[in-house]
Amino acid sequence: MKKWILLLTCACTIVQLYGQRYTRNYHTVRFKFENGQSDSVTIVREELPYNFNLSYFGKQAGELSPSAYWDMKDGDDENYYKDRDPKNNPKTHTSEAWEAWLCTRIIPEEVKRKLDLSCKKGDEDREASYIFVNREFEIMVCFDRGGRIVQVDFAFRNLDLYESVTEEQLKVICSGIVKYCRMIEGIYRLPHEGVEAKEFAPAATYVLVLCPNSDLRWAKECQEYNPKSWAKVLKHFDTLEKRRK
Repeated sequence: MKKWILLLTCACTIVQLYGQRYTRNYHTVRFKFENGQSDSVTIVREELPYNFNLSYFGKQAGELSPSAYWDMKDGDDENYYKDRDPKNNPKTHTSEAWEAWLCTRIIPEEVKRKLDLSCKKGDEDREASYIFVNREFEIMVCFDRGGRIVQVDFAFRNLDLYESVTEEQLKVICSGIVKYCRMIEGIYRLPHEGVEAKEFAPAATYVLVLCPNSDLRWAKECQEYNPKSWAKVLKHFDTLEKRRK
């Protein structure tokens, strides 16, 4: 009997170790605003499961999608990404353009230089090639139901990048998010109304996921293939920021 117990214990240990070896985790740096105040921040470092972003708040969180996605009419699926491809005279008032504008403003140059903006092998010539860039890290911005940013997470897939980006650089990015990241009419919206309201009704928080590698690749391609369009992107979103002031 003791032999069977020993064998069972060994088998369970091997399965557990095997699972740990092949379970992908994010190395995460979390900026949590105390009482919703951006000048009072608790910074926590931890490892979190790969698909944690919709449940790690303790309550259900809704992942924000662009307004155009929800408002899309039947039959528009084919042109959705085509109209946003920076190589093909893209629409400049889209979520892709806004995220590219945002990341070019908030990410320090020394961090940009560390990012791999190349496409995965074989995907360089695909439509919307910016989607197929390696996502070395993601930025998850958490909004409460009133649209206030309550938390910013930096989740790294690339361990080398995680170890090389300093906390001061992350603080700079976080400050830029607090300053510039907001719900813009026609780009994103909090899902209180429309089709998405029913789906996200139980959610206490809403998560906007930014992928800097992809967003900076979009900006690079737009500048290379359609510099006039990039100039329109800068003018449009810079003007919105000036109006806020």
